Amino acid sequence: MAGITMLQANLQHSKAASGVLQRILYEGKVNVALIQEPWAFQGRVRGLSTTSGKMFHCTNADRPRTCVFVNGLRAMLLPQFTSRDQTAVLLTLGTGANMRRIVTCSSYLPYDSPELPPTAELERLVSYCRSNGLELLVGCDANSHHFVWGSSDSNDRGRALVEYLMTTNLQVLNRGSLPTFSNSLREEVLDITFCTNILVSSVGEWRVSNEVSLSDHRHILFTLMLAAEKRTTYRNPRSTNWVMYRDYLRDSLSQTIPNKFNKVEEIDAAAEHLQKCIITSYEGI
Repeated sequence: MAGITMLQANLQHSKAASGVLQRILYEGKVNVALIQEPWAFQGRVRGLSTTSGKMFHCTNADRPRTCVFVNGLRAMLLPQFTSRDQTAVLLTLGTGANMRRIVTCSSYLPYDSPELPPTAELERLVSYCRSNGLELLVGCDANSHHFVWGSSDSNDRGRALVEYLMTTNLQVLNRGSLPTFSNSLREEVLDITFCTNILVSSVGEWRVSNEVSLSDHRHILFTLMLAAEKRTTYRNPRSTNWVMYRDYLRDSLSQTIPNKFNKVEEIDAAAEHLQKCIITSYEGI
């Protein structure tokens, strides 16, 4: 297997959207599907039965809002990090010296939560992976806005989530600003994919699908390469969206650089943070 085909989808509890995804899974071309808001009833995910593969989700919730489908790979549910709004599955890829252990997670961050993201359960999973040297890849309906993943603006939820991702060295994989959510009233980027640093070079072809999903959320597709390719990349500054870059940078700096300094060390720390914000803003567009 040259690579693992992955799909991320929010089904909005829809039978029709589930039918579209079931057809895709039945074709056997998707190895891992990170699913939010599936059609569920009486503790079971409905409408996604296939002859191959296995569906993982919390069995203690009447209507789980996340699940993970795995086909053709060794997979094990991590029940201690699985709940109504989060499903974590450990994938074991390869054997011997080439073996890799990657935690894949489907996460739903409720828009009506009184707490800013991330959730405590997501923080616990990230901490567990870091402590045990595990790679982590998360497909998430963030219900949050931020320029970093292509939203039209940034809100408090988005700023809190970006700050958390930066402090835990998690990288957003979204590229461009094509909306992942679209209905008759608005279009926005609400669905994000992020991973640990070591996985970034292994993820390729991240894109928002133009295929009909029968959900207000579009499918997201990408490939996880088993052996990271060595690629030389070059970015032409002339093709940079400098308006978006300035928006990113302004948002990153708005609440993080103090107005006055009392020590030389504080100036050094601020300069280092400024450099990081400049680079992150440029790489994020």
